[in-house]
Amino acid sequence: MTTSLKSLALVAALGCALAGNAMAATTLKWATAAPEKSVWGAQISKFAAAVENHSGGELKLEVFWGSALGTDADNIRQLQRGRLDAGSFTAAVLPTVEPATAVLAMPYAWSGMKELSCVLEGPTKAELATLLDAQGMHLVGWSLVGEMGFSSLEPVKSIADLAGASIRSIPSKASTDFWSAAGLVPQTIPPSDIAPALSTKRISAAEGSMVFYVVTGENKVAPHWTQAKHIYIPATFLVSKKVYNGLSDKQKMALEKAMEEVSLPWFTAALNGFMERVKQMQAGAGGTYSELSAEDTKTLRAHALATRPAALEALGDGAKALWAKIETAKGACAQ
Repeated sequence: MTTSLKSLALVAALGCALAGNAMAATTLKWATAAPEKSVWGAQISKFAAAVENHSGGELKLEVFWGSALGTDADNIRQLQRGRLDAGSFTAAVLPTVEPATAVLAMPYAWSGMKELSCVLEGPTKAELATLLDAQGMHLVGWSLVGEMGFSSLEPVKSIADLAGASIRSIPSKASTDFWSAAGLVPQTIPPSDIAPALSTKRISAAEGSMVFYVVTGENKVAPHWTQAKHIYIPATFLVSKKVYNGLSDKQKMALEKAMEEVSLPWFTAALNGFMERVKQMQAGAGGTYSELSAEDTKTLRAHALATRPAALEALGDGAKALWAKIETAKGACAQ
């Protein structure tokens, strides 16, 4: 073979190799209820860039923001069946596929985000990953929704002001029983439907995250916010097990390394910083911000503790066992 022919053969082989690498690239459809212009949007975008970087371009994410692919409840079932590649989901929706995980979002289950983060990254991390794996989902890592409160159409000076009112509740028996015990009428409504429900006065208040409340414009409908801090909700980064098993080792490692770049400590700092901006945005929009009184907090905590045994019983032995392990982990985190 002449030098020219050898050169041509080398160029052709290199071209085939490059084409092969391009063909090997995989794009995961990523579903999320989070708005792109939010602290969660920033986290997902950073994660997506890190995945592409660590995989050398062999794995990419196509993110569908703001529930563009449907509600979280619908999307997590599609992910479970392998019809959706991946996504970010709050712990409030996990019980639709694994009932035991409802304990993560029980009222007054956590003293704060520090305790929650410690437990999620401790011994219970493997336990939770195993539970989700059995339901067809690979847990890449944890994020946070943060501390919960509620919006309202009218100012709330005391929880008694809402007696008999309808409130949007996260979809869990622990939460609905809690609000019922507090004298309210809970309704489970997906995040994308909260603002319309408030606008039509189907509900008078809505449990949720203040960050989500402001960045989605819910505060334009219900201008009053009460930071109850009664629930601290984690969130998950999940990949369908069917999809995950089809990834290369390099692609799987890229997901893990990317998660390290948006870890709970990193995101907690980002969330806290963004929360201060959100309070300023709320004030700028003419809305109000208040926190529950110590008396109201004591009353609501008592309702939570009184209704918890029935909620755990309804969730079954798996939930009771998981909660017992979480309680043990909380004790270890306190040391």
